[in-house]
Amino acid sequence: MSRIIMLAIVMLTVAAACSGKKDDCPWEISDRGVVIDGITWATRNVSVAGRFVSRPENAGRTFTFDQAQTACPEGWRPPTKEELKSLSEAESAKITVNGINGRLFGGGSGCIFLPNSGEGKYYGTYWSGDTHVYENETFGIALTFDDHSSEVFANVITYKNSDFSVRCVKK
Repeated sequence: MSRIIMLAIVMLTVAAACSGKKDDCPWEISDRGVVIDGITWATRNVSVAGRFVSRPENAGRTFTFDQAQTACPEGWRPPTKEELKSLSEAESAKITVNGINGRLFGGGSGCIFLPNSGEGKYYGTYWSGDTHVYENETFGIALTFDDHSSEVFANVITYKNSDFSVRCVKK
């Protein structure tokens, strides 16, 4: 019986920590963006080229690497591989917002939610604006995370014709 009580206490503590993290992050939808580690990130994904989705938990549409390079609204651009690396090293946690799984990056007034956007909504992959050349073939670089791991991987080298989300940074 005491093991059940202890398990219940642990589960409640974890749930409180996750919900507290979300509550600490202002969910203001702003065209100004949010600063994390000196980089101004958009608060929402790209919906269609030149436009953001209406809510942070909306995944938006996916783009090939070449499409992603011109998808951001005016005044914004895809992040560099260094900026994705910086985001991947920021404080982060897996959370659910309005029934959508994803990852919260940053803390306090500087945080953003990146929704899972991949097939089946079990992972999120986001394009950078940088490429990598290997054996005369050019690949795109992306950031990725999933529901089964606490790790975030930046600088993932992938085929440019893959369809991934775009989260912009200020120019």
